[in-house]
Amino acid sequence: MSVSTSQSNTFDEKLMLQAEQLRMYHVNLPYEVGGSMLGGLVLAFVHWGAVSHGVALGWVALLACVHAVRILNDLLDRRTLKAQSDNTTLLRRAHAHSIALGLTWGLSGWLFFSAEHIELQSFLATILVGMMAAWLTVSALDLLAVLVVNFLVLTPFIVRLLLDGGTIQLAIAVMGVLFLGFTTMIALRAHGNARENVALRHADAVRAEALHEARDAAESASRAKSEFLASMSHELRTPLNAILGFSQLFSMDEALTQETRDNALEIERAGQHLLSLVNDLIDLARIEAGKLEISMEPVPLESVL
Repeated sequence: MSVSTSQSNTFDEKLMLQAEQLRMYHVNLPYEVGGSMLGGLVLAFVHWGAVSHGVALGWVALLACVHAVRILNDLLDRRTLKAQSDNTTLLRRAHAHSIALGLTWGLSGWLFFSAEHIELQSFLATILVGMMAAWLTVSALDLLAVLVVNFLVLTPFIVRLLLDGGTIQLAIAVMGVLFLGFTTMIALRAHGNARENVALRHADAVRAEALHEARDAAESASRAKSEFLASMSHELRTPLNAILGFSQLFSMDEALTQETRDNALEIERAGQHLLSLVNDLIDLARIEAGKLEISMEPVPLESVL
């Protein structure tokens, strides 16, 4: 039983994590598209004279197509996304877009690399590192997407730097590798925190549901008790009335000794007190069950003041 429950909780946490990852992609989509396209246009503008116009325009067009597909996919996903369902297919689509985006930006590190202009290499490195940092923020919950995109974005540029063989290029390549490792550690920590937060939220949801069920069960039991008492008024009063009646007969029987009649009176007083308690209990049960009948009749004020 405990193994089955543990597996069920793990699966529910997986569903919640998937839903949170997809929600994050949806919420951050405008920033992702806007930042990426702006960075791509600035990159093409700065390298306009260093690379052929066809290469620059073609790469920008490819980037725009990747984001257009992402926007269309997001519109479709919003219609089918369900918080408590298996959204593996939707998440795979998001991962496919991440791979396409990483390949596109990685291609820029190869196409826009200018061996003759170190300042353009530095600018290209700045743009790529900025895109990696932005993507780390956009998809911090999705460890796979962060690792794949960062690797695809920076690896072609690092390879070109190493092939160029210059001292500065080698230093930039080393810094790129270090930055790649740094972002990987940040992504691992962010993903761990995200999973912990999702697990805590799932535990809170399970606890709230259990409390809700316990409250419903308690209310149901209380209603059943009240309805039982409200419907048992005759059965509870009849034995007491019999006891009171016989005690009154005994107390009035002249043939009995005075001690016996006093005992009968004591039984009657105790029975009257018990009957009063039973009547109050039944009235309270009727109030809780919604079955109390109200009648218009005179009431002595001294009894209620």
